[in-house]
Amino acid sequence: MRLCRVFILFIGSLFLLSACTVRFISNYNGGMVAQLQQIQQKINTILIMDLSVFGQKKLTRVSVTDTFVSIRVVMTDLISTAKAIPNNESTIEQLQVLQKSIQQLLALRKAGFSSKPEIKLLISTVNDDFTSVYELQNLKRSYLKTGVAE
Repeated sequence: MRLCRVFILFIGSLFLLSACTVRFISNYNGGMVAQLQQIQQKINTILIMDLSVFGQKKLTRVSVTDTFVSIRVVMTDLISTAKAIPNNESTIEQLQVLQKSIQQLLALRKAGFSSKPEIKLLISTVNDDFTSVYELQNLKRSYLKTGVAE
């Protein structure tokens, strides 16, 4: 009789637990992706301009400096927002890696590029960091559609 009660209690507990939804990863954030795409476009534009004028003359620093300041502000905002979302550690880590990559880009740019291949490598590296964030967001979107992440 006691075994029967334990079994019924166990089955009831399983039933209740199966009704609860546990998320191990946050939802897709389309707004963040759109902002990152704008940042990526600005950075690629600057680097392609650097590539085209390499060895000729420096770009006007004022407009580029303003662009990098706005990029830093947006990245800081994105990270702050990501930190406020539960189960968002993966996105936070990737955004921090991207932010560090952008800071390194700015430092290299200030120091001056030594060659066109260096600029091309930097374009590729920064784009890879953006791609990592996009891939995670696409996974989140597909999980949201299929319910696998729940």
